[in-house]
Amino acid sequence: MRRTLLILTALSLASTACESGTWTLQGQVAVVPDEDAVPRGVAQATVALQCGKHRTTVKTDRAGAFSLGGHGKGPRMDCVVEITAPRHEPWRAELGDVCADDDDDDHCETATVLATLRKKPEASAQR
Repeated sequence: MRRTLLILTALSLASTACESGTWTLQGQVAVVPDEDAVPRGVAQATVALQCGKHRTTVKTDRAGAFSLGGHGKGPRMDCVVEITAPRHEPWRAELGDVCADDDDDDHCETATVLATLRKKPEASAQR
């Protein structure tokens, strides 16, 4: 009886989580070292999701991959995704530009970012 109650409680919690929804923002950050080179992942780049005053950040892994997510309605479409890494130009996009949702809701449940960073031009030597 106790086991059945635990299973029913677990199923109830799982269905509640599904009803409230979840959202994900995931992707890959790469750099092309030379014109003819194959893109390679950027490790430890900072990926930030800025929604008004609220900012959530995560670092990319060794392959340049990242994932953010949560429960409830997703972030608003006007939130900004910003990716920074030392010695590279920052990359920015509104969430609405990378969101995969087809509905008319003003929130994004699934977004995928494939960002290619450009190296900053080297500073000119001072004479």
